[in-house]
Amino acid sequence: MTLLRSFTGHQQGGVAVMFALAILPLTVSLGVAVDYSVVVRTRALMQTDLDAAVLATLQTTAAMISAGGNPNENDVRTRFSQEMAARGVGFRPAVATSSSVHYTNASHSLTLNATLTASVPVTFGGILGYSAYSVAVNSKASQGSIVYSNINLVLDVSPSMAIAATAADIVNLRALTQAQTGTACAFACHDADGGGNSNYTIAKTAGVRLRFDDMKSAALTLANTVAATAVTGDQFTMGVYTMGAKLVTIQTPTPSNSLVKTAIDAVDFDRMSVVSPTLPAPAPANFASGDSVNHYADSDFTTTLTALNAIVPANAAGTTPATRQQYVFLVTDGLDSTGVLYNPGVASTFSYPSVPNFAGGNDAGKYTRPLNPALCEVFKSRGVQVAVLYVTYVPDPTEYWYQTLVQSNAPPSALVASLTACASPGLFYQASDSAHISAGLTSLFQTIVSRAIRLTN
Repeated sequence: MTLLRSFTGHQQGGVAVMFALAILPLTVSLGVAVDYSVVVRTRALMQTDLDAAVLATLQTTAAMISAGGNPNENDVRTRFSQEMAARGVGFRPAVATSSSVHYTNASHSLTLNATLTASVPVTFGGILGYSAYSVAVNSKASQGSIVYSNINLVLDVSPSMAIAATAADIVNLRALTQAQTGTACAFACHDADGGGNSNYTIAKTAGVRLRFDDMKSAALTLANTVAATAVTGDQFTMGVYTMGAKLVTIQTPTPSNSLVKTAIDAVDFDRMSVVSPTLPAPAPANFASGDSVNHYADSDFTTTLTALNAIVPANAAGTTPATRQQYVFLVTDGLDSTGVLYNPGVASTFSYPSVPNFAGGNDAGKYTRPLNPALCEVFKSRGVQVAVLYVTYVPDPTEYWYQTLVQSNAPPSALVASLTACASPGLFYQASDSAHISAGLTSLFQTIVSRAIRLTN
């Protein structure tokens, strides 16, 4: 009896017995908790990625519908899969199993509503007989009411925009100009005062592509994109201007895509950039008073942007055609170049100081520097949004003018800094080749359109 009472009263080993009995439910509970945390995290990421997919899809849907196309719900699924795949290694992706996508377009208010169901694989669920959870997320976005906007497209036609477009074009143009003029040059803008066979003419005759050509091509693409995106015929108006020594209005703001494209086609470097002033007395050396000489105009941002500011109305709400939101699209290399030997603000007369200023790397009295971003603040202070497409130079270490006027006074880092400061937030794009120049203008336009799109769920 004593041994029996001792055995029944003994407590050692009880915890081990209890743990052995509890290990299975504890393991299952822990596994379920881990799986649940994975599913919760995955669902949150799915929601983020579906929101991104819906917003991105809706940006292109308006243009598709306007062009007579029919949006496909697979667009949302494809973008969603791309977003999920971008998570990279370490993320267990959900596999989309079904989706429901609906578009409504009433009273110029386009809405996209998407629901997506996905299977999320789990690790410990096999213990209880399942290997994945089914998770559903929903996202809804609306373009909102139609926003009326005016886009003032300003094309830089200064000499530096007539540089050969690619490294191969530079080599080709240098060979052509060496053969025909005796001087190798990749800047198609350099013409001898007094006339002669201009390098621009040589480039055009030989079919050498210039940055000027890329700019015009991109401008035409933008015009077509704007027209295709418009929900109504007068949602967008466009004005076309050129800037060099002075601002030239090629087309006042119009909703007509054909008029805008005709205006862009009419932009010609030689016609827009060359001035033939009559020299006043006293004339400089090698010239006589009264002589008429050909001279390519410089790039005077102070003169041109001040003139543009006087033309562009203040920004408005955009709720009616009479109260448009205002945008300025600058396509430029950002190089401010003014010659102290003549007055670029007038462009038809020369003005000679008694002592020309050759400081700061100037050549023949020319002064170069990056665009002053303070000139852009005048627009922004009136609510006008400024979009900047920065068209970079193709570096040419063999080119004297590039070395003295660009690399020394306005290196790429300085140009990027000034043009970024000039642009409104999110509206700066840097392009270094033909494809990026065209894509840049379209991207800037899509950015302003997408700002009217918002999540509504």
